[in-house]
Amino acid sequence: MGEENINVLLKSVGNTKLRSDLITQMEGYATLNIKAKKQIYENRENPVEESFWTKLMAGGMIRVNAAMASTPDKIARMMIEGSTMGIVEAKKALNRCKSASRPARKLAGEVITFEQNNIERLKEYL
Repeated sequence: MGEENINVLLKSVGNTKLRSDLITQMEGYATLNIKAKKQIYENRENPVEESFWTKLMAGGMIRVNAAMASTPDKIARMMIEGSTMGIVEAKKALNRCKSASRPARKLAGEVITFEQNNIERLKEYL
């Protein structure tokens, strides 16, 4: 969903450097998504997609927040909050799934590092 939400948010971002940073982040989400799906398929499973309603509600909230967050610092703050939630959720998943495979744990670690890097990069706009 991060990739989709950034795509919606980009329509309201005028700052060229921030747009570039958000596009980089969006591409990172796409890469992580591909890696996750590959691992799922290798385990002969099917990925669980977010429901239509979940995506619709998230997209609506992003549009509302984007309309209110018109300055680079507000957009950065919103994105930092999202990345922080991503870190928390990844760590919770790791704690719940003690028997997760090494590749799954590695991918979760990549997600956490990716989100931490996003936060560091976006702090520049605060």
